Amino acid sequence: MIGESEVVRYFAGIFHGVEDAGDPVSCRVRLEDGIIDPPSYMAKMALVLGGRFKWYKSHEKSGWQVYVRYKGISYSLEDWKNYSWSISAETGDAETVLGASELKKKIAGAAKRMGRIVAEYGSQRLRSGQFFILNNYPKIRNACYHFRYHIQSEQESRKKREASYRKPKAVEKLVDRLNESIASDTRIAVAGYAMVGLYFSSLEVLFDVMFAFGERQTEYVTFRRLSWAKRFKTVLPPSSTPELARLYQRLLALKQNYRDTIFHGLGGDESLLIPLPGAGLVPISYETLTRSIHFRPTMMDVEFALEALHLSDEFDAWLESTTPYSHHLEFARFGFPIPLYGERLDEVKDAMAGPRDFTEWLEEQATIEDYLREQY
Repeated sequence: MIGESEVVRYFAGIFHGVEDAGDPVSCRVRLEDGIIDPPSYMAKMALVLGGRFKWYKSHEKSGWQVYVRYKGISYSLEDWKNYSWSISAETGDAETVLGASELKKKIAGAAKRMGRIVAEYGSQRLRSGQFFILNNYPKIRNACYHFRYHIQSEQESRKKREASYRKPKAVEKLVDRLNESIASDTRIAVAGYAMVGLYFSSLEVLFDVMFAFGERQTEYVTFRRLSWAKRFKTVLPPSSTPELARLYQRLLALKQNYRDTIFHGLGGDESLLIPLPGAGLVPISYETLTRSIHFRPTMMDVEFALEALHLSDEFDAWLESTTPYSHHLEFARFGFPIPLYGERLDEVKDAMAGPRDFTEWLEEQATIEDYLREQY
């Protein structure tokens, strides 16, 4: 990190012509709202740390306010709930609007410079292991449940249709039923691709949670570079129980045969074709035509999509019934950032090991976060 005097010189040029207003000023006309580039926290750092402008905290749902003068015009720069920020002035005439646009560009330029300082500081923290991991588990799982619902809904509709069928009296009716069955298969298969991909994405986050709160044998960066199978075995040793060993083998097969193959573009040896006289282009092994998903109309047959759904349920149920993994899963579901060091890590570990119900503790933490968020 550079020193304070270097910071002043570093930002002096970019804020040339911008002065501190001295005191809060009345700016009733909102010139631009909902600015998120740069984000609110970076705009504040650029203004307060870089430009050395005075900041205030006097408005409800606003984490900071800065008042400046630029080209003789007063402007109010205000945060909204630590998410976006805005530029306001006393009037909305053309000269004021132009000045606001120039001021925004100056702040954006200063934020880029501040970003380089933050990146250097961040690199030092990463090397020392002092950081948190973004927890997107709820976002990923909600998307996964969306496609899971589509599979279940389509399966139910399919059963109702088949139960209502009578023996067709015309070939056209039989063809219609066949086409409807194929369309249903396709809908289940397409939802199955998405569900499987998202489910394995959620496991990536869950592995990070288990690593953070488990007995670490290596650094996080090294852990993340391991293969999926090795990371699974690191945080969930299959040899610990026969049931987990069986679940691991089934998950690994699902990943290799469907998730990896589909999401890596259906490549591999199965995608290689050779010209054969009298047969045209064919795979190297004829068995590929029947075994590989490369040559199936919908890639994932209905039974495999349903198997993937049941397997994900079985694995989640095992996690929910097994300590400490049930705690890890519950923490992931709440979406809190994953701590790798410090007081927060110790606090969560203590809550997991304590006599109080861990879910109740998480709900309390979520309530506190919501309360603090509403203060801005």
